[in-house]
Amino acid sequence: MARFLLDEDVPADVGKALRNDGHQVTEVWSTLLRGKADQEVIEYASSEQLILTSRDLGFANEVRFPPGSHCGIVVLRFPQQLSTKSLAE
Repeated sequence: MARFLLDEDVPADVGKALRNDGHQVTEVWSTLLRGKADQEVIEYASSEQLILTSRDLGFANEVRFPPGSHCGIVVLRFPQQLSTKSLAE
């Protein structure tokens, strides 16, 4: 089982799909992190040992968020016209 933090730009269906696969999921919008800076989000994820999942390409910057400084970052890149249901699948 992996533990994920879903950034506020990730559809709720993705969290549902991860939970259905047995993973633990926390959403940014259910914490006090909504609207906070990227640095605060990744610091929270790291402190809670969560893998951050986001659609924000800024989190792919390895200079700003070097490997080993966090528990992991997954940046989802899909076409805008893709439905949230298809994204979750």
